[in-house]
Amino acid sequence: MDGVKKMGGSFRVKREEMNLTLKEVENATSIRTMYLQAIEEGRVQQFLSNVYALGFIRQYASFLGFNQESLNKEYPDAFRV
Repeated sequence: MDGVKKMGGSFRVKREEMNLTLKEVENATSIRTMYLQAIEEGRVQQFLSNVYALGFIRQYASFLGFNQESLNKEYPDAFRV
């Protein structure tokens, strides 16, 4: 699960580079702030089923402009259901 934490950190850095708050991302994606924060901290499995977690991670990654295939290769454990 270490990859999930690293991926979440990458998401946080990218969001901050884009000068976006979690609330702004919530408004744009309809993913609640608590889930966005959990993704960034690598704790998403504590709050959501794997199916929802995967969907939210993919949606957040897409919003931030990450390439899905690259993420799958770099953080394979983050995308296992």
